[in-house]
Amino acid sequence: MPMTLLLVVAFIVLVTLLFAADRAIKTHVQRRRRRLMEERLTVAKAKADEKVDQQRRAAQAREALTSVMPGIHSHQARHVNEPSLSESQARSASHDRRVA
Repeated sequence: MPMTLLLVVAFIVLVTLLFAADRAIKTHVQRRRRRLMEERLTVAKAKADEKVDQQRRAAQAREALTSVMPGIHSHQARHVNEPSLSESQARSASHDRRVA
């Protein structure tokens, strides 16, 4: 009887140790995965921050360029019903060119 009891206790201890080892291995693997994911996330965040900074610098450069050299359409648009020269002004301008 004591031998059977000893074998049962040894079996229970063995199962408990195997369960504890399994939990320890799973915890270690999970920590390693989290650490790797954290490193990947850090690298991705740094790349994204660099891209945002580059876009911001490009936008500032465009703004600086247009502040020095205005765009083509910086004047008001002319409409068809509002000619720039009246017909009499156009005739006199063409007459002045012919005379000169």
